[in-house]
Amino acid sequence: MLSYFLNQYVDAVQTAKKLWVDNAVPDTALAGHMHKFVETQSEYTKAALNNFESFGIGFAGYSIGKAQESAKKATEWVKKYTPAK
Repeated sequence: MLSYFLNQYVDAVQTAKKLWVDNAVPDTALAGHMHKFVETQSEYTKAALNNFESFGIGFAGYSIGKAQESAKKATEWVKKYTPAK
């Protein structure tokens, strides 16, 4: 879900760059090369954001697992040292 919105943002920025190239570069050959560069930037940025998102999801899962483990150990400790009624 997050990657969808990040990709939309990247596409918006890259479209703005392409429009700038179209308006600022009169030489069509040079503009073509700049468009290829912008496309390469777009692919790289999307791949980097996808990897970062995957890392974040993995790290969040790991952190939640460790927190649950700690809570379980704390509950067991409390039960062990709580005086009987």
